[in-house]
Amino acid sequence: MRPIQLPEPPSPTAHRGTPDIFESGVHTFVRRAVVIGNGYPSSENQSIGLVRALGFSDNYFLYRVTRPKGGINEWLHWLPVSLHKKIYYIVRTVSGYYLLLLRSQEKKLIKPSENGAGAGLLGVLEADAKQIVNFAQETYEK
Repeated sequence: MRPIQLPEPPSPTAHRGTPDIFESGVHTFVRRAVVIGNGYPSSENQSIGLVRALGFSDNYFLYRVTRPKGGINEWLHWLPVSLHKKIYYIVRTVSGYYLLLLRSQEKKLIKPSENGAGAGLLGVLEADAKQIVNFAQETYEK
């Protein structure tokens, strides 16, 4: 068996191995970042940590996505949130969704909450992709 030959470490006077774009700092190249989490608290904490690591700790907006819950929505959790909300609206308005909800879940009643009122998240805005894109286009520095 032959010994493993490791390469010599670079000398301190030679190139440090850091890419040129990071030599002057990340903040000069990254002006805006959109971080999308999956709704779990640990993911949200990692996203906020990433924003702070990029140097945007004093200037960021936090949006959240709420998915309708209860009844038929348990079968629609695999759909994208925008499509899920449209289907939820159609089902609720056409077929008397509240009657179906009361009949299917007599023991537990889930009250619909607007903007997370039931969860204590009044200060966090509902995520709207079109609004975020419009805001980004309006504030973009050319």
